[in-house]
Amino acid sequence: MTAALGPDLPGALYLERLRMPRRAWALFAFAAGVSVLVVSPLAVPLVAIAWGTSFLRFRHLAVRIDRDRISVGRKALPLTCLDLSTLRQARNPWPWRFLSRRYLGANPIWTDDSVSLQGRLQGRKVIVSVGTNRREELVRALGAAVADAKAAGPWGPPFVAPAPGWYPDPWGRHGGLRWWDGQRWTPFVTAPQPPGSTP
Repeated sequence: MTAALGPDLPGALYLERLRMPRRAWALFAFAAGVSVLVVSPLAVPLVAIAWGTSFLRFRHLAVRIDRDRISVGRKALPLTCLDLSTLRQARNPWPWRFLSRRYLGANPIWTDDSVSLQGRLQGRKVIVSVGTNRREELVRALGAAVADAKAAGPWGPPFVAPAPGWYPDPWGRHGGLRWWDGQRWTPFVTAPQPPGSTP
């Protein structure tokens, strides 16, 4: 297990923040209704607790792929340990799975789809199991990144933070840019730019 890069560091090959959309609250209402009709009204608090726990755990997580690693939240694995032949749709993980350092999990039930991938690190099985709203893009990025990392081998160049410059604002929603000083994000931002222009 390696240390994860911050999700807001520029230069990721793939980055997805697992935010909870509005439709998730409709799913919660549906789950509560089914619990009342099929199980018992006493089950509704349990559904609410499970939903709230999932929301609090996943609301700030990001799935990030760099040249040499995949990160889910603060956990990361080297791409070279993953086996692309195990790629499939993820099943909902057991609740205690997230306690394992060999398991990178972020599979909130409100995502559209999921991806699972296994591998071996230092002789032990490792698992990546993540929810995603951009499955095709995630699978393409994973396939290319794993292949490139394995081709580079252990002698490949280490990750180097991008040079200072204007990058897409990780907190912005309308296409603005934010200045990266080479080590961290600064408070300097630009207004949204037309395609092909520079600040």
